[in-house]
Amino acid sequence: MKLTFSSQVSTFIVSDTLLAIIQKEIENKPHAVNSVILNFRSPSYSPEEGGYHPVEIRLVKSDNLWLFDYITDFTYVGFSPMAELTKEIDFCFDTGDAYHLYIGKISIEEGKNLFKLWQSNFVSYWQMKVFDVEITID
Repeated sequence: MKLTFSSQVSTFIVSDTLLAIIQKEIENKPHAVNSVILNFRSPSYSPEEGGYHPVEIRLVKSDNLWLFDYITDFTYVGFSPMAELTKEIDFCFDTGDAYHLYIGKISIEEGKNLFKLWQSNFVSYWQMKVFDVEITID
């Protein structure tokens, strides 16, 4: 499936590299869908050892263009065997809100900076092939 991304201005600027990663991951999926959720998981990530956080990215279709809905980075909270995955960082593209588990809602400027840093790290991890990717389509 070839995605055409909306040029709608957002608080969070998605790099061409991240757009290319998403396109590569879903290239063989069906065309007639309204939303796509990409789950990136490192098989070795655990509460005991740490590692690369799971990430979920949701895209939605609007007038044949694709928009980012949210990007969420998860982390384990608590100790084994009771540790649970929870949102550590969350970027909501519709509202422009950014959230961090230990800070709460972040200002727009701080959110932009956090997204830029998060995106750079995520792209590096994907290039290192640390993630298994699961795709859900609707």
